[in-house]
Amino acid sequence: MDAEIEAQLANGTWELGIPPTGARVLPCRWVYKVKTNPDGSVERFKARLVAKGFAQREGVDFGELFAPTSWGSSFRALLAVAAARGLQVHQFDVATVFLNGELKEEIWMKEPPGYELKTPGVACRLLRSIYGLRQAAHCWYDKMSARFTEISLLPSKSDPVMFVKVNEKGVILALVHVDDMCIAAKSRDLIDRIKKVI
Repeated sequence: MDAEIEAQLANGTWELGIPPTGARVLPCRWVYKVKTNPDGSVERFKARLVAKGFAQREGVDFGELFAPTSWGSSFRALLAVAAARGLQVHQFDVATVFLNGELKEEIWMKEPPGYELKTPGVACRLLRSIYGLRQAAHCWYDKMSARFTEISLLPSKSDPVMFVKVNEKGVILALVHVDDMCIAAKSRDLIDRIKKVI
């Protein structure tokens, strides 16, 4: 739980304040999971702070929700192109993915259970998306596609989560499925540079 709170604070997910009169303050809760190794032994204990997004109101607390996800055929296409062109392929998980998206709406959330200040009326004004918000996936897609566009890695016409860059150095492909990413490029150095953008 301490690690999750540290990640939230380091990411600037919220700021504490007094909500305006009439503002709805979303509840939140902790979700616990035991991550295991392939042999069944405990790798680590994980705690995630989750907003109770079911209490959000359409048109007030959220607008657009849609976020595309990749197709299996796109993954097969990436692997086929990588094999044909001799590209290196690297698959990885983007940590705290939903904490990267920036919110357009003003959303207030109760303080995390167990980490409350003793000041009455204080709540967290969310600056970034958080797990459980209905628009969290959409916010992450917007942020990720904007960062990719800055380095000319553009969505393909057939799959909006298959990002492609073709230049004199060759082809770079990045396929995104929520918080999992697969990148194919000529060298590990190029792959590492793309990972730093995220």
